[in-house]
Amino acid sequence: MKHAAILMAIALGVGIVATPAPDPPVAAVACLGDVDADGRLTSLDAVLILQFTVGLVEPADWQTIAADVSGNGEIGAYDAALVLRYSMVGGAC
Repeated sequence: MKHAAILMAIALGVGIVATPAPDPPVAAVACLGDVDADGRLTSLDAVLILQFTVGLVEPADWQTIAADVSGNGEIGAYDAALVLRYSMVGGAC
């Protein structure tokens, strides 16, 4: 829960400096879009993808792979929109 609060503070620009996320075990990233590795797709994943897109947060290597939801080889707002769409229908990985 503390991790989610820190990420939300980053998303809101509260002034917390983001640190690179450690590489989780491969099994921890169960699906594309799950860039916080919590096992589900949420709006927080979409916010992180947008932050990767504009350069506010530098993604770890595994997050770069997980963030490319569209599969076009780039991370962008479309990937974040897909995550939001999936999160609205349950967000299960």
